[in-house]
Amino acid sequence: MEDAAKLVFEPLFGESKKNLKYVGQYEGEPDYWDPWDQLLVGFVNVYFPQPKAHFYIELGTDDSRANLSDLKAHWDHAIGYILGFKKYGIMGNKSLFIGLEVISTKPKFL
Repeated sequence: MEDAAKLVFEPLFGESKKNLKYVGQYEGEPDYWDPWDQLLVGFVNVYFPQPKAHFYIELGTDDSRANLSDLKAHWDHAIGYILGFKKYGIMGNKSLFIGLEVISTKPKFL
């Protein structure tokens, strides 16, 4: 439980995790390997009140980067995104909505 709570405050890059007691505990794994891999996710939601519509994007990737050079060189590895649209108040009913989402785990953007 304590290790799980500390994950939020751990360093971002794998090479900085090698001194943690649970890292590298598996034979043959590199020192920086972290069995407690995490996801880094960010999103933007733009709301337009008059048409009651939302446009949003969410971008996520894992935190298993050995260092900043690895992140710059291979930024598109293990990345995924969601592009979406929602419109509320369909047919005059405030409880009805319509939406569309595009989900991809490919590094190539639309």
